[in-house]
Amino acid sequence: MKRLILGLLLLAIIGCGRSRMPYTDHSRDSAAYAKDIKELVIDHVGLAKKSREPADMIAPIINELEQIRERPTGQHHSVYEELLETARRVFDACQQGNGRPTGIDKQLDQLVALVDRLPGDVNIVYEQQ
Repeated sequence: MKRLILGLLLLAIIGCGRSRMPYTDHSRDSAAYAKDIKELVIDHVGLAKKSREPADMIAPIINELEQIRERPTGQHHSVYEELLETARRVFDACQQGNGRPTGIDKQLDQLVALVDRLPGDVNIVYEQQ
């Protein structure tokens, strides 16, 4: 009886198989990277539009796009370059405007228009406050 209880306890501790999905390496998949960038930009632009400090929301976009030489950009390299340039302009405008400069939403919309040139569909749902 003790062995049965110990066996069941051991089985419960170890688990009964995998609890996670197997890892799929997308590090060289340009389509998966494009979708990730699209999601990042759309999400952070949406947050920037609601923020008093939109530069804080644009900074992660710049940080990621500054590493495009190590990323699988495929045929969309020029789009990433344009995104980086536009994101830097938005960031600089916010820094010079001490927060949220007038007309920043128009520049944020330019980021979304650029990222729409990348493949993949992204659905971001924002909670209403």
